Amino acid sequence: MARPEAPVDRTVPACAELADFLRARRKSAGLTYREMSRLAHGMPSKTTFERAASGAWDPIWWTVQTYVELPMTKE
Repeated sequence: MARPEAPVDRTVPACAELADFLRARRKSAGLTYREMSRLAHGMPSKTTFERAASGAWDPIWWTVQTYVELPMTKE
């Protein structure tokens, strides 16, 4: 069983809002960050997806775009 995610860092409200959106998208698809990275052929990595959804890190646009465009289904 995976450990629970840390709470979203709310220091910067815009980053927290983006993190909430990214987490909701992943959770609604029922995917892990590892599965997302596999679907993206390893780019971005599992860790990059996790950081983007932390709220403590301002992800580059390419990471957010990949997060949104990724087919959110298990294969």
